[in-house]
Amino acid sequence: SEGLGEVGASPSVAIALPAYNEADGIAEFLGELDECFAGAAIDVTFVVVDDCSTDETSAVLRDLGDRLHRPLIAVTAPE
Repeated sequence: SEGLGEVGASPSVAIALPAYNEADGIAEFLGELDECFAGAAIDVTFVVVDDCSTDETSAVLRDLGDRLHRPLIAVTAPE
């Protein structure tokens, strides 16, 4: 198995993003961010923390996961 610092191992990073009532813009933003890493030799995971949005942010994030080239983890913050 590949370990930290081994030749051939891709660096990994998780990008954590807060979201509150971002249903209208989160898909476009994550799509653009996803494209920024196109061709990069780095493993990227997006972690979006939905801060109890009252709009459809959670639903947008659920639908978006399959359309991105990188993993998306959506978490709802506790109230």
